[in-house]
Amino acid sequence: MRNCYSSLKVFHHQDRLQILKRGGTPYPIHVQIVPTNRCNHDCEFCAYRISGYTSNEDFHSTDTIPIEKLLEIVDSCKEMGVRAIEITGGGEPTVHPEFPELCQAIGDADIDYGVVTNGSMMNEQILNALVGAKWVRVSIDAANQWTYAEERKVKPMMFARVRTNVSKLYNFRESLGKSDPVIGVGFVVTHRNHEEILEAVENAKADGADNIRISAFFQSQGAKYFRTIFPEILDQCNQAKALEDDRFTVFDMFRDRMQDLSQGRPDYEVCNTQKLCTYVGADLNVYRCCVLAYNHRGKLGSLKEQTLAQLWTSQVTDNLLTHFNARECPRCMFNSKNHTIAYAIDRDPEHVNFI
Repeated sequence: MRNCYSSLKVFHHQDRLQILKRGGTPYPIHVQIVPTNRCNHDCEFCAYRISGYTSNEDFHSTDTIPIEKLLEIVDSCKEMGVRAIEITGGGEPTVHPEFPELCQAIGDADIDYGVVTNGSMMNEQILNALVGAKWVRVSIDAANQWTYAEERKVKPMMFARVRTNVSKLYNFRESLGKSDPVIGVGFVVTHRNHEEILEAVENAKADGADNIRISAFFQSQGAKYFRTIFPEILDQCNQAKALEDDRFTVFDMFRDRMQDLSQGRPDYEVCNTQKLCTYVGADLNVYRCCVLAYNHRGKLGSLKEQTLAQLWTSQVTDNLLTHFNARECPRCMFNSKNHTIAYAIDRDPEHVNFI
């Protein structure tokens, strides 16, 4: 079964890998854009809203990128040969009034795009924008209206609306005879929802989703946060995998995230993921990654007075990327990717002929 979250995807981008192998900084393959930090939910596990967390240091919930600057960023991505743009948060992307225009511009630039959304807004314009994406992941993170309302600080009726919207997107895609977007559901495991994993997977499958991604709440306590509930979570995940079939996939990424949390600081100095995937915050600052977004350590520069292409090709950015020590990060969810990239650009890997 194909894994759309595989770290091995980097091997399909040999042009970038060859530049890394020579010690250079390639154009990014993948750019994450946060159109707005405004959100119609208030999730208690949101990394950007947890006081004292790395990505909350300089986060402002009202920041929004004007459409003119968003279109400029898309133009820069096209100029640099960026192959995919992920529209994410921050806040809720579909709250941005020009969200459909942004999607249209990315499609017109012949760049693939994906969308992370809470799925609460699904009018005709947003549906048309989403159906142009390669994938859409709807963050639900609960199996009933009460848990959903408590975690997201919204009215319980919103749970049914979001599930209906997942089905609406599925039915709209099917009516067009399309295979895209791949529709996923996101489930971030917390203390509040950890007993609902299996039921949430059943819901996602019933609503027409193609997959569900089970992940772990990234927070400052690390793996200790899950210590007392770890066995229950593994049991739920194992039961959930039994619901897979030819149409529906369960991506159990909880174990990977737990390994990252248990490890804490990376065991390598060089972070090449930051050179292949970058993050544009709603404050118009460019950051190394989502983990270090809205954080002084992650900031590469501002787009207020320059384009993304100008920033990326500057000597300042090259120095910041080249002389960054990943071992100083408190935690990382890109360990697997960094290990894979390091192997891919290794000039003399061991025993390569013994496959």
